[in-house]
Amino acid sequence: MFLRVFAVAALLSLAQPAWGGETRSAEPGQVIAHASLSDLAWLEGRWLGPGIEDLPAQEAWLPPTGGVMVGTFIQQDPDGGVMFTEHMYLMREGDGLVLRLKHFGPELEGWEDKSESVSFPLLAVEGTTAYFDGMTYRREGDTLHVFVRMEEEGEPAGELAFHFSRAD
Repeated sequence: MFLRVFAVAALLSLAQPAWGGETRSAEPGQVIAHASLSDLAWLEGRWLGPGIEDLPAQEAWLPPTGGVMVGTFIQQDPDGGVMFTEHMYLMREGDGLVLRLKHFGPELEGWEDKSESVSFPLLAVEGTTAYFDGMTYRREGDTLHVFVRMEEEGEPAGELAFHFSRAD
């Protein structure tokens, strides 16, 4: 638990400023958006760009398989090694979609407990922008912008912003 709290605090201290207010929050009782994986097919591919502290980062999304889109994220450290990774599933939950992810440290140690993941229910899809509860993906041509709302002890602490270019 200490490692995870320390890692989140470190991420917050290194966060790039976002354009401001790019993420949305679910309102109590809000209905999750009705969408299918085909509505988010524009995420597919490999994306490269600056990540935390302008260090190299990349994200990749595979086409749907068995009703799930699988994605990975890799953040490099200053020495070119792995700072952390994320393993992501974009999948159906009820009538909508949810993005679930697990963080892993450089030695493949999980940040979340074995049976837990971080969940971002899909709130809306508007063209090539997907608003999840606390995360936004926006594709503009060959650029993918990703914004993640960060919290510290349950309180808002800003947004991380990633601006990737298509690699393939």
